[in-house]
Amino acid sequence: MFPVHTLIPQGSIIPFTCPNLDKMTSSNLRKYANFVYDIDTTFKQLYADVSAMINEPIRNMHDLMAFEDVMTSDIFQGRPLPPALTDE
Repeated sequence: MFPVHTLIPQGSIIPFTCPNLDKMTSSNLRKYANFVYDIDTTFKQLYADVSAMINEPIRNMHDLMAFEDVMTSDIFQGRPLPPALTDE
């Protein structure tokens, strides 16, 4: 199970905090710890490269996924990407 949140807490009529978030997060981290470690180790240089391009820290897969969400939103809303990045 993975928690999914689609609304920001401000102005939301739906409670933002999933009552099972901590339990699910802990369970997933234990279950997939080796997989996440392997991914983060394999892509350590990519994280450093992207960090340099956007002048923001990308330390792990979670950080990269969060940046990708913002970048995708920026593309679809017509906002410019950081200068070092292209649509490709």
